[in-house]
Amino acid sequence: MAWQKKDVKTVGKITEKIAFYHNMSELVDRPIVQSLDFYVHIAKHVKEFQTSENYMNALNNIANALNNPEFTYFDKKKGSLLYYAKINEITCYVVKLNIKNDYCYSASLFPVSLKKLERKKEESYIRKE
Repeated sequence: MAWQKKDVKTVGKITEKIAFYHNMSELVDRPIVQSLDFYVHIAKHVKEFQTSENYMNALNNIANALNNPEFTYFDKKKGSLLYYAKINEITCYVVKLNIKNDYCYSASLFPVSLKKLERKKEESYIRKE
């Protein structure tokens, strides 16, 4: 499998609960991987966090956030699941869905305000009705 390369590690999986909530049963137990490129991409977000310690805590808790998010949102335009979790700050973990392969990948992480999280929750509830 492609996601077992040396420069890639598994950081989580799409849980049954999240897959069914978003009507994506085909993604149940799909691994979420992270490549070395991930660190280059997220470096631009370091200064968005209140402190570098908060950034490091968000980075070190990717697996926990993906396993137990406060909220998830499906971004249809970007083909991504957004996982929201509060470590020190509310952080959005972006997981790019990959239908063609047998894995999804961790694409980004960045802090968000409570107001932005609440807006995403409202959008999600409106779309579900």
